[in-house]
Amino acid sequence: AQLGIYVPKLSLAGRLSLNGVDIGACGLGPLENLRCLHQPQLFTPPASLWHPGINILEFEIFANARQMNGLSPVRVGPADALYEGPYLRKWLWQVELLQGMSWLAACLGGLALVVAWLLRSEKLYLWFGLCAIANALSNLNILVTTPLVSFEVFSWFVFSIRLITSPLGLGMLLAYFERTTPAIERLLMACIVLMPVITGLSGSNRWVVTALYVPMLIAMMALSVAMVRWTWQSRRPAQIAVTGLTLGLMAISILDWLRLSGRSAFEGVYGITYAFTGFMLVFGFLLMARLVSSLLTERKLSAKLGLASRAARAGFWDWDLASNTVTWSRDMRTLFGFEPDANQEDFDTWAAWRATVHPDDLPGAEQVALAAARDQRPLALDYRIVRPDGELRWIETRADILRDEAGKPRSLAGISLDVTERKRAETELATYRDQLEAMVAERTAELQAATRRLADNERNIRQILENLPIPITVASLADDAPFTFINATFSATYGYAGETLPTLRHWIDTALPDAEDRALLLAGVEEAGQGTGDDADHRRMAPMKCRILRQDHGERHALVNALAGDGIIILSWIDITPLKQAEQALIEAKQRAEHLERTKSAFLANMSHEIRTPMNGILGMTQLALRDQPDDRQRHYLQSIEFSAQSLLGILNDILDISKVEAGKLRIEQAPFELGRLVENVLLLVEPAAEQKHLMLRFEFDPDLEPYYLGDALRIRQVLANLLGNAVKFTAQGEIKLAVSRPAPGRLRF
Repeated sequence: AQLGIYVPKLSLAGRLSLNGVDIGACGLGPLENLRCLHQPQLFTPPASLWHPGINILEFEIFANARQMNGLSPVRVGPADALYEGPYLRKWLWQVELLQGMSWLAACLGGLALVVAWLLRSEKLYLWFGLCAIANALSNLNILVTTPLVSFEVFSWFVFSIRLITSPLGLGMLLAYFERTTPAIERLLMACIVLMPVITGLSGSNRWVVTALYVPMLIAMMALSVAMVRWTWQSRRPAQIAVTGLTLGLMAISILDWLRLSGRSAFEGVYGITYAFTGFMLVFGFLLMARLVSSLLTERKLSAKLGLASRAARAGFWDWDLASNTVTWSRDMRTLFGFEPDANQEDFDTWAAWRATVHPDDLPGAEQVALAAARDQRPLALDYRIVRPDGELRWIETRADILRDEAGKPRSLAGISLDVTERKRAETELATYRDQLEAMVAERTAELQAATRRLADNERNIRQILENLPIPITVASLADDAPFTFINATFSATYGYAGETLPTLRHWIDTALPDAEDRALLLAGVEEAGQGTGDDADHRRMAPMKCRILRQDHGERHALVNALAGDGIIILSWIDITPLKQAEQALIEAKQRAEHLERTKSAFLANMSHEIRTPMNGILGMTQLALRDQPDDRQRHYLQSIEFSAQSLLGILNDILDISKVEAGKLRIEQAPFELGRLVENVLLLVEPAAEQKHLMLRFEFDPDLEPYYLGDALRIRQVLANLLGNAVKFTAQGEIKLAVSRPAPGRLRF
């Protein structure tokens, strides 16, 4: 297989020899015109030039102190393998791809220049267009093999284009973030002009070129920091993308310079070339996308504006001050009675507009329009026009000066509306106004008379209120409710004169000692003041009682009523002090009666205790005497004594319970007791009385009952004894039955 020599990058070479035999280089001719540039090279010397063993390759490199030229590592191998492998890959990625990206970005730049020329106000497109084209030209050092000019001129051109790309990029980014100023633009333009001049005067010296690069690199770093801040403030996705690309570009640029300065074998700088070209390509697509979006938005807005103008019967026009031509919109032509598709040339002169204005309005309208254009101020004008069909219409025109980027007036643009119907309405309104003024003049006398009557009524009302025997005050509902009237009865009753009462709220805080009274009264006043409707009930405060401190340190009680309306509130302060005194006397009498009742109950309780003690002694002695087996006569006497004592003891227990209830000391015990024993004891108590009346006592006991329960056995025994005693007392013959059952768990029925 034929051997080949692959050189990834050969900057400048005049001759390549193999074993002392010249095999050529990039081209033929003088040394300075042979340019391999930065392209990969594949040499295929004849097989006869190769020797077995060691072969010597010699490169003659054109380089001096001003040029950064050198030779990259060389590979020798089969020519086909080198071509299909590293050479082809290097050529596609390093030459073809870079060339395609460069010219595509240049095409976008050319399109941007066209847009900038058409819009004449978008500097961003101008900066981008120049920067994209300059970047494509700066890559000629890689793409051009044999230039048509001398080496010195070509080197100066390449270095100059590379240098001016930096200020163009700065201007582009500043314009993108809308941060350009006239001073910055002048500084960048000075750099663009001076950099090629300085490069040419130095003979494209590498140190001079590097010195010119450094301030641009510093400026780009500072701009990158500012871009991060601006992007953080706006949070726009497009700005985030541009800022990210810029930061990446700066990182690659610094990395390439570090690589270049730190290697002995020359391989050149490719990262920044690819990165900047790719950046320009992406930026161009973003810019075109924004342009397309703006055009679509403008088209939609234009359609909506046209619809709105037709609905409002409005038209738009633009008067170019430089060419003295007037551009009418379709709606403007329709407004003036012309066909909307009529030839624009029929309307593009000042004379065409003058021909439509009513002769009586023409001098004034023309003078105002010319003065607005001359003085560069907004235009406001109402005038009449005569349409081609002879119809007279009123036109209202509003316009303002449009200026270019330099601030110079460019045109007077405005909108015209058909206000004929409004003018007619204004005429009718003026007629109605005259009629209304006549009616007002006619009614003025009646109003003055009514005012006098109203003043008389007000005086009469004040006199009535002044002479009322009820304390009356009138206060305004505005702010803190200042008093507007206080009658003499109020001053005499409560000791406050008008000059000592600035406002209702202040007087309430001062004269009412009870916080609850103050809160209720203020809430009632506010509620009455906010009432709605003509019904007085909607504006009335609920009556309330309060305690009032007199100014002489006395005390009175009042019943307060209030009625609000027409921004005032009328309050009556009825003196109820005598009623309060009578009420207090009743309270004291009630307290004395309750005290006497408690004393009586305490006395009865004490007496019942003292009487019951000897009574228990009588019962005990009687029961002992009955055990000694007395004769019948003695037994009868003893049983009578026992029965009477038992009855008297029951009465004493009842008195004691009543006294406890009245004294609030009755207490129900909760203790376990045996139900059967309790009932048996009760029956034993009434058994003697029942036997005397020949009555039979019968007891029914529910088998489901428990033997023990929790309760007050003494009270139960007392109640059962009373019930059975009454039964014996009021039963002449027959039987008495005591039944005990459980209707529900925890309850007993006797």
